[in-house]
Amino acid sequence: MIDILQKFSAAIGEAGLNIPASSIISDGVIYRFKQDSDKGRPCWYVLHILGADTAYGAFGCHKRGIKGNYCSKDNKQLTSQEKATITDANKQLQKKIEAERKAYHAKAAKNAIGLWNKASIADNDHPYLLKKKVKNYGLKLNSNGDLIIPLLDNENNIHGLQFITPDGTKKFLTGTNKKGHYYLIKGSTDKIYIAEGYATGASIHEATGFTTIIAFDAGNLLLVVQAIAKKYPSSQIIIASDNDAYSKHNIGLEKATEVARSIKTKLAIPQFKSTETKPTDFNDLMQLEGLVEVKRQLDNADYVKDDEEQKHKSTQAEKLLNLVENIELFCDKQGVAYASFENKGHRETWAIESSKFQDWLSACYWKKYNKVPNRSALQDVLNVISGRARFDNSCQNVYLRVANVGNAIYIDLVNENWEVIEVTANGWNIIKNSPVKFKRTKNMLDLPIPEKGADINGLWRFLNIPKQSQKLILAFLLECFRSDTPFIILVLHGLQGSAKSITQTVMRRLIDPSTCNLRSAPKKSEDLLITAANNWIVSLDNISHLSASQQDELCSISTGGGYSTRTLFTTGDESVLDIKRPVIMNGIDNFVTAQDSIDRSIIIELPIITDNGRKTEAEIYEEFDQEYPKLFGALLDALVATLKELPNVKLASKPRMADFAMLGSALEKAQNWENRSFLNEYEVNRKENVLTAMEHSPVVLAIIEFMQIRQRYEGTYRELYKILSDYKSAACGWPQSSRGLANQIKRHIYALKLVDLDIKFGNRQKDGYYIYIYKVENKVHQVHQVHQPSNSNGSGGELMGVLRDSDVHKYTTSTPYVHPVSYCKDRENVLGVLGEHRNAYCLSNKKEVAES
Repeated sequence: MIDILQKFSAAIGEAGLNIPASSIISDGVIYRFKQDSDKGRPCWYVLHILGADTAYGAFGCHKRGIKGNYCSKDNKQLTSQEKATITDANKQLQKKIEAERKAYHAKAAKNAIGLWNKASIADNDHPYLLKKKVKNYGLKLNSNGDLIIPLLDNENNIHGLQFITPDGTKKFLTGTNKKGHYYLIKGSTDKIYIAEGYATGASIHEATGFTTIIAFDAGNLLLVVQAIAKKYPSSQIIIASDNDAYSKHNIGLEKATEVARSIKTKLAIPQFKSTETKPTDFNDLMQLEGLVEVKRQLDNADYVKDDEEQKHKSTQAEKLLNLVENIELFCDKQGVAYASFENKGHRETWAIESSKFQDWLSACYWKKYNKVPNRSALQDVLNVISGRARFDNSCQNVYLRVANVGNAIYIDLVNENWEVIEVTANGWNIIKNSPVKFKRTKNMLDLPIPEKGADINGLWRFLNIPKQSQKLILAFLLECFRSDTPFIILVLHGLQGSAKSITQTVMRRLIDPSTCNLRSAPKKSEDLLITAANNWIVSLDNISHLSASQQDELCSISTGGGYSTRTLFTTGDESVLDIKRPVIMNGIDNFVTAQDSIDRSIIIELPIITDNGRKTEAEIYEEFDQEYPKLFGALLDALVATLKELPNVKLASKPRMADFAMLGSALEKAQNWENRSFLNEYEVNRKENVLTAMEHSPVVLAIIEFMQIRQRYEGTYRELYKILSDYKSAACGWPQSSRGLANQIKRHIYALKLVDLDIKFGNRQKDGYYIYIYKVENKVHQVHQVHQPSNSNGSGGELMGVLRDSDVHKYTTSTPYVHPVSYCKDRENVLGVLGEHRNAYCLSNKKEVAES
């Protein structure tokens, strides 16, 4: 049964939807569900169970146009009775689904009419209309300032709405039935142009004066053309295609050509003199070359001529293929196709689908033939060589900014000569022909040519780091140059005026300068992955809060992991991103609260800069730019010396993030620091942060409060969950079940040890899994216990589970229970315990540091 549910869930996942197997009900009833981005529940499924290993069902999504069927057996494995049952049930199911679909769209249409009637008339000064340089033709405006476009049929009935925000984001009203519906800009009907988007249609109308139809996307063209042909049988219909030459598949042109060919209508394709801004449609043409040029090209619309078009494309395609005959083609582990070629005396590597490679190939064609290559022919050639790179050539590693290969570290300077720095234990030098392949992204900036012999302590003029944390910061900076080890996360926090952003910017510029050195926290996982894929350092600024899932994602990025996503979110193909990046974040408060994130982080509080010591941002960056080559060189010198010492480092015990600890120890020896205290400082930072973050865990606080007047607890998770529920605070984050409690306790084992509580997990018994909590004596100090009350007989509190040192009390469902508020009325007692531990650990370890 579980296997069937998992396979059904997997089948739904392959279609592009997500629902966990645990949420699926197999009773033959249609159930609705939603995806994370949905407001309503447009997705549905139904699953029938015929036997132990036989099940069939269906699923879909009205919003996304997804439909699918599922059967746990192949058709040949089904009995005649099973086939008949499935066939009959499918007929009934299709009737239900069709009825639901109609009701779903009818409800959306009713909602759309109500919203349209309430909306106000839009003005021509709407930001989107101003940006696109077109007028308003009957559009309305909602209370959010979004343009509203109704989707109509031939009788002018409204079937849905499209919203366009001031920044140009487009979305449809939930439940909108787009198929065959359109928006009309009224004009002369001798000719009727059909385009995809409003701005394109408005530009065409303004250039020609003819009626223009908005189909909303290329996939809707055929049904809209058929509807318009029925409504205006005597009009000449012309499809005004988009030309998405810069996308992987030119869907707009492909669909428009297919429709024009199938129904024998004319097709107009925009052509551009300049492609620097990557124009795609007639609105782009209007903005670049004016309405006169738009009208000229529309007047030249013609029927699709397959033979002549193919001959012209073939000639250009052959010439383009000849130009790339001798370049090196390959792909990376994720299947991205690359080309490596000589250019201006050096070798460059670009993704074949990148604009840089396409620009280079177009420039080569112009240089040889003094002509601009046809976009369609160019795209055909790119598709061919991409296929050759993936299937006919080798798979190679391609690096971003930093590469560890063999015993050397290579750093891409990202300058126009494609020079790299090679770093080994014997020294560093600049080389012109890199032995490894680097890729570059648009936002990457160049590092300076480094200078040797500078003092590494010059860094602290520009980094507002407290002295006791400078060793950790220097180790972090060097760790950023090692792509073959997990990265520790760096978190900077402090009040306004502590130069958090400037400090982080300087650190970023020393490793991976960018056009945007600081970014706000991404709102979606996809945005975070895009940031990580295009930057060596993930640098997030001014963070106030990170959810548990966001913290988990950042941990995965820092230590390395594979991330799956739908290719362009339009096909069933899966794209896997293998990403590992250094992460730096800053904020006023310490926003890292998850124990796993804390255990992988260095968290440093920056001091406030006094007015006497404050400089303007411009002054700081001006001084930094003067010292930039020296500081970069000093960092490389320190890296060389550290690499030389690293093989000799032996740790008696390895902490979490052991690679970082070993690098810091090697750095300490290489720099000949007087007090060999790096590991102690690292441990102090780690424990202090864990203790601080415990205050954010309601489970930890409840356990500490519960154990204040006990030496030992033995019982099931279910019993403990019931008991601790009376200790929970009003804060969110309390587990919803005993299983959730068990998971949270397991996450906080290390943290609880720091407050003298040892956790042991027992085997399953008749009444459930057992857990044992012991209070242990801490070598640092003894925790002060709160007053232990007595029961009504005047004896110790055994009724409440208060234990003597030699006692073990087991809670059972029959144990009398009294609310714990009678023992601990003030939760500040618990926070005080945490504070004592935090101070004791810090003072004790800092004393050891000083004595060493």
